[in-house]
Amino acid sequence: MIRLLMLILVFLFIAFSGASVAVEEQPLRIFTWREDTAGQLAVAAPMTWIEVSYAGHKKPPGVPSESARPARDVAQEAAALLRRHNPSLRAILLSGIGMAYGPRGEPPLYPNDRNIEAYARGGLIDFTKRWAMEFWRTLADLHVAPAFIVLDYEAGAGFWSLKRDFKRESTLSGDTPDWAAGSIIALQRLQTTMGILPGNYVPIDFVYWNQRWGFNHDAITFFNEWAENRRAAALQTSIIRPAWDAFKNKIPASNYDEQLRAWPGVDLNGWTITPGSLSGNWSSPRTYLGITGQRYDVDYKSRTLEFRRALSWLDRRNDVRAALALTPNVAPWYSNPDYARDPSQDIHTQRLQWAAGLLHDRALGVNVMLFWSNRRWTDDEAAFARPILAYLHSVPIKQPVAIGKLDESHPEIALDEWLQLAAKLTSQ
Repeated sequence: MIRLLMLILVFLFIAFSGASVAVEEQPLRIFTWREDTAGQLAVAAPMTWIEVSYAGHKKPPGVPSESARPARDVAQEAAALLRRHNPSLRAILLSGIGMAYGPRGEPPLYPNDRNIEAYARGGLIDFTKRWAMEFWRTLADLHVAPAFIVLDYEAGAGFWSLKRDFKRESTLSGDTPDWAAGSIIALQRLQTTMGILPGNYVPIDFVYWNQRWGFNHDAITFFNEWAENRRAAALQTSIIRPAWDAFKNKIPASNYDEQLRAWPGVDLNGWTITPGSLSGNWSSPRTYLGITGQRYDVDYKSRTLEFRRALSWLDRRNDVRAALALTPNVAPWYSNPDYARDPSQDIHTQRLQWAAGLLHDRALGVNVMLFWSNRRWTDDEAAFARPILAYLHSVPIKQPVAIGKLDESHPEIALDEWLQLAAKLTSQ
């Protein structure tokens, strides 16, 4: 009876504190954006890239390159490529999924020329869903199941992705600034299509508040949350759920920079990031370093480079922590070590901060890491990374009972212990 009571108390603590339940330690899997990166690092597997459209492929005469190739042909191609890897390392990245048009011009999820209509309808899902259903069913019939589905879909994400490049119209008042005109027109058209804007806002509310012209953080944040939820639902309905149905299994799946949050985050410009929603069943926060954006260039401009770099590192760690506080299913995106280095930042310090992020996240239980790079890593980057990655694969994970938010008032303190470990591992 006492043991049962203790278990109940622990459960209640977890339920009401936002704590995460400790789960069994899982082996680390690292999936790389580029195949050459996996070869350089040795302890990583490349994502299996599958191009949905005719881009880079021979196409029939008169067919636009942005059109989708036949789903069965693409699935057979994918099966052959996936079979080259161990079943547990078959991460598939469908490049262009949701962005390719149908053979008769059927629209993708959020086409530029029908952007506002897509926002109003929560994505134009019909063609993408039909294509994905045939693709996944063919792959299932070939008995080749992916271990992880990776999406990199960034359209339709919120206010800043809404088509707002309209020319000024005579219906606008004379004192409307040119920078605000396109936003007002776009929102007027969205309001006409939907009948009402999210949150019962009216178009001018987004660019005029407190008796002055300027972007309204509250209205835009509300719009972003509304749009992100609808886009996540569109991606799941049209791409992810057809895969789950075909394989009769909820295969791990995530979309770039989507995550659940136990608390709100903050972006590079200091804007609030709302709790979030998922297209799949894994969170994939972006953890790239860098001090571009108003949060670091304006809000903390008077602080030292060391402070601002540490704050950027801490902000990204808090993103990962906010996801882990709700679920162990978190696969963050990481860059190559030298990406986004500030010109005045010492290259070794940059690399140590990059490594410190990996060490911190793995210590909290991250067992899937997605590595992006827009170029081949340098030999120095790869040599620096290898002992870090070897340690990540070997270190025992001691998952905390609860994961909280790091204090941003002294980010250097939170960063320092991980910097020291990174320096020790790399002898820097």
